Amino acid sequence: GISNVTVCCARQVGKSTVGLLIALGWCLDHAEFQCGIFLPTYKQCKNMYRRYKSMLAPLEDKELVKFIGSPEFSLTFWNGSRIQFFSSETDTMRSFTFDGIIVDEAGLMKDEIFNAGIQPTVNVALSKTDEDGELGHWGKVVMLSTPLTKNFFYHHVMSEDPMHWVTRFTAYEGGLTDPRLIDKIKKTIPEAVFLNEYMAEFVSSGSGMFKFGECVQKEGELFDMKAHVAGLDIGSKDDYTVLTVQNKAGDVIMLERWRHQEYDKMYDAVIKCLKSIGSPILYMESNGVGQQGIEYVKQRYSRTKGWNTSNKSKNEIIHQLILDFNTKSITIPSLEELK
Repeated sequence: GISNVTVCCARQVGKSTVGLLIALGWCLDHAEFQCGIFLPTYKQCKNMYRRYKSMLAPLEDKELVKFIGSPEFSLTFWNGSRIQFFSSETDTMRSFTFDGIIVDEAGLMKDEIFNAGIQPTVNVALSKTDEDGELGHWGKVVMLSTPLTKNFFYHHVMSEDPMHWVTRFTAYEGGLTDPRLIDKIKKTIPEAVFLNEYMAEFVSSGSGMFKFGECVQKEGELFDMKAHVAGLDIGSKDDYTVLTVQNKAGDVIMLERWRHQEYDKMYDAVIKCLKSIGSPILYMESNGVGQQGIEYVKQRYSRTKGWNTSNKSKNEIIHQLILDFNTKSITIPSLEELK
């Protein structure tokens, strides 16, 4: 039998609705069926829960389904089946066991959350066999996502396991966007972005995603050296902590990096650099490894603002950088490590 179904699709083709209908089918066809739905953020869980509640309002009126809202987000049917919603921002799913799971926007989730938190919740069901001793009889895993980073979702898409069924469909096949509009969009955005967002293809820098050749600064080229904005990415262990400063035109006018130093010393060096070029606004990573240092920097450099990094914000940054390179809205120093 097929135990894993992976759907690699373009954006805005109704994948979340498909997941919703699959979950309902499981729960209505089988009594006591336990279904877990996993989404990247708490906000998405809340929105999906509201969609279910709106759609199933007639069943609630007849007392055929019971809803439980924040923070649990679950619904229980008259036959004992249950759907529960979880955010991949935490690992609160660890104590649960499901017969089937749906992982929506899987491309935005971290490998460690899926491998150590989500996957184990369905392993018992996946281990159940039919009368012939064959696996794939009961437990089910459905993943749906636009292709983004090459995380666990990518490996499922590339899987040749006979118990895995993989399908891909584009914006043209989705049916929700007029093909004529898609054709127009194709002419106005970078090819790599179009292939990713509309044709559901994984792309990488080796596939020409970052075409920055004309944006590399030439030796002796003059720029406005008045700093406009700075960004600080905090490195952990052997990673670099990197300060990037741009002028108002988008030219990178300073790029400094540090590692293998005490954080306080690195932060003091960052502040010294910023003050030497006009004290621009600094956007500093405020979660992860940056969580400990932002208050230290704020106390010494008042023009500091927090920036929350997540899978979603990182992908937005990547796509915006692609567009900036293609529209020549940014220039970068000719540094091999940066390229």
